[in-house]
Amino acid sequence: MKPDVLQAVAHAVSQERSLDVVLKRIVEGLAGKGGFALARVWLRRNPGELCERCRKYPGPPGKISRLHLIASAGRPISPAHRNDDWSQLGGEWHSGGTRVAQIESNATPILKSLRDGQNWIDQPEWARSERIQSFAGHPLIFRGRLLGVLAIFSRSVS
Repeated sequence: MKPDVLQAVAHAVSQERSLDVVLKRIVEGLAGKGGFALARVWLRRNPGELCERCRKYPGPPGKISRLHLIASAGRPISPAHRNDDWSQLGGEWHSGGTRVAQIESNATPILKSLRDGQNWIDQPEWARSERIQSFAGHPLIFRGRLLGVLAIFSRSVS
């Protein structure tokens, strides 16, 4: 990632006071730059804090995720997805997918590209039509505590 992308994102959030707005500005800033297709942030909640979307979309089979999709932004390029709203916080990805759950469980980053094969992609058809080349997911850790996950899908190999 180029320093000017990070500088632009930092500038966009510098005056914000609401966490939801800060996270929204971050994903919008990332999704608007340098070949990034989709950027998302999930925050971890206590099991008793499950929202209606979590009850409707519980996450990976057999496990209710403690992650809530809190910010999402992207730009579809495929005619098949042209009308999709990638800022939507509901839907099947509200609690994250396989890689996001893996990042949460292990609190370790994941970086994948098409050079690694395609078994890391939860939706290969979507990735193909949107020309997704790589995925970067990183745990958000503050003072030793896992707060959530940041994930970015890119149309270039990072």
